[in-house]
Amino acid sequence: MWISCRHRPFSIVEDPELLVIFRMLYRKVKVPSASTISRDIREIHLFTRKHVGNILASYEGHLHLCLDGWTSPNVFSFLGVTVHRVLEGKINHLVLDFIKYVILLSLLICLSESVLTDPLLDRLTKGYTGAYLGE
Repeated sequence: MWISCRHRPFSIVEDPELLVIFRMLYRKVKVPSASTISRDIREIHLFTRKHVGNILASYEGHLHLCLDGWTSPNVFSFLGVTVHRVLEGKINHLVLDFIKYVILLSLLICLSESVLTDPLLDRLTKGYTGAYLGE
């Protein structure tokens, strides 16, 4: 969970200095591989996706969808998609997705060439209600 919560690369578990620290704390430690961590995080995402959809669908207030573009230190560009709502007087944030700009660029090319079907265009231009985001 630390890797995901702190946005660390999966390969950090192969870092020799980190492994030394782990072994200092517990000599027989078995550190999972980067591919195991990647697989486990994907499985957690699949399990929680429907739950997040239900949370958003049942929310009766306003939802604010936010897009945030940034470039990582290794020069990959991303677009983050988050939703914000008010719960018990405090702002609550949920990360819905992050998309590599390459994928986003492909979507924009499809839009410009009118390749997308009418139902998909309708879905992209719909208002963002809790029920819609929960779908």
